Amino acid sequence: MLALALNSCAQRKRGFTLIELMVVLAIVGVLASLALPSFQSHIRKARRIDAQTSLQRIQLEQVRWRSHHDTYALNLNDLGLTSSSGQAYFQLSISEATNDGFIAMASALGDQANDTDCQRMQLRLLNTATVSLTSGIATQNDAPRCWKQ
Repeated sequence: MLALALNSCAQRKRGFTLIELMVVLAIVGVLASLALPSFQSHIRKARRIDAQTSLQRIQLEQVRWRSHHDTYALNLNDLGLTSSSGQAYFQLSISEATNDGFIAMASALGDQANDTDCQRMQLRLLNTATVSLTSGIATQNDAPRCWKQ
């Protein structure tokens, strides 16, 4: 009889109780809720490269276009490009094109629009030689914050 009681206690101590499992789940939930915003912020920063490479691609195609035409192209289709960035995190456009320069814009789409610092990124070519990189909601000249140099 004593052997059965000891054997029964030994079997009970091998597993976890429901309360112990609930405490572990609560701790994991708290840690996940603390880590997720930081993780999403790093993902958004990494996705900025999509806008940078797409705008630089526009710049290269514009230089190629300009070597055969009097002005820079105002339409992305003329350059053989689409209005979506390479990984589709940004909407691309050319807002101005003259014989001296152009302004290309990348506006964030979807979850990337939550990247409030760099929702809009802009590449501006002036006087066929000066490149200005800007970003932010009002596209101030704050290139170091959003443009990886």
